[in-house]
Amino acid sequence: MPLIGANASRRRAPARRYPAVVLVGRDHDLRTLRALLDEARAGRAGAMCVHGPVGVGKTSLLSQLVDGAGDEFLVLRTRGIESAAHLAHAALAEVLDPILDLRTQLPPARSRALGAALALENASVASPFAVAAGVLGLLAAAAVGRPLVVLVDDLQWVDEASRAALLFAAHRLEADAVAVLFGLRDGEGLDPAALGLPTLAMGGLNAPDARELLRGRHPDLDTSVAERLVAATAGNPMALIEIPPLLDAQQRRGAGALPDPLPLGRNLARAYVRPIETLSQEARAALLLVACATSREEAAACGATTATSSALLDVERSGLVRLDAGRIETVHPLVRSAALAAATPEELRAAHGHLAAALPPGSAARAWHAAAAAVGTDDEVASALAAAGEAARSGGAFADAACALARAGDLTTDPDRRARLLL
Repeated sequence: MPLIGANASRRRAPARRYPAVVLVGRDHDLRTLRALLDEARAGRAGAMCVHGPVGVGKTSLLSQLVDGAGDEFLVLRTRGIESAAHLAHAALAEVLDPILDLRTQLPPARSRALGAALALENASVASPFAVAAGVLGLLAAAAVGRPLVVLVDDLQWVDEASRAALLFAAHRLEADAVAVLFGLRDGEGLDPAALGLPTLAMGGLNAPDARELLRGRHPDLDTSVAERLVAATAGNPMALIEIPPLLDAQQRRGAGALPDPLPLGRNLARAYVRPIETLSQEARAALLLVACATSREEAAACGATTATSSALLDVERSGLVRLDAGRIETVHPLVRSAALAAATPEELRAAHGHLAAALPPGSAARAWHAAAAAVGTDDEVASALAAAGEAARSGGAFADAACALARAGDLTTDPDRRARLLL
């Protein structure tokens, strides 16, 4: 129950006409969140957690929603900052700042608790309950004359004291014109299900919407390249925006193969590489094996040794890979790109060597991994790769055959044989 400011008798306002959707592929998500604002306008409080992986557009969605609400709502907003996550009540101070003049309407004990928590007055340290009760009362009071939106983005980096108080209020506001929205990044140690609120899960765009986004942002991109990027990024909007400018002119025209791994922009690299850096050396090596694998069969070979299997369990707990019914895969294609980009040349050669040793003799995959692990020339590996190239040519896979024969030529020590392979 709200402590003060209940507005059960508030008259229902007519539905608001929102501006047209400008985010690609997020109509359903916007409708869901706008319904929450409509409920708040009618005097019925609600809360929701919008969550998903980095780059899917959570912040853009929430910002458009709040900006589209116009001047009808009073907006209180804050955003978690990783470097400030240790500062108790830092986020709470920002979100409550516009309504602190209403603190006089609270019971004295709760007013003093908030004053102490926000360093507004000299007072003894207040209990967490008193602070949370003060937040609840202050939000309810602010909503008496005007609907209220509380937007807390990047909840995973909001300090624990602020998060606890805001969640307490979100659960207990009832007959008040308040909508509380939390934005949360998946994979950062905070489970959205544990918050006890309705959730809206955001994933990558479907293929038609992803293609529309690419056409709008990168109209010069070749159609075939766009299709490959949509698949390689699993429709991640940030990746679709950031990666094309990192390709050269030939790659953008479809005249050259896409780089493998895909280049990551600054925002994606920071988000995906950081969790990799927190892994143990053994777990990073196991993740790199999965990233170097180019098929499910190769990925399954990553668990061939007891040591690797144990390390993979650590990687699974970190949320970077999925282990299911014998299948091993990264949770997102961009995790693979980040793992490969973060590895040293020595680490990459070691991973390819491990995979080569785990794969059946005579297989093309074994030959390719052995070639990637080679330092300098190696006639044995060159012969295996040349055989793989001839097999590909016999099967009509001429581009694959050319790549294999050219690499075999690089690896051979015999100048005449190298010339024949290159020819």
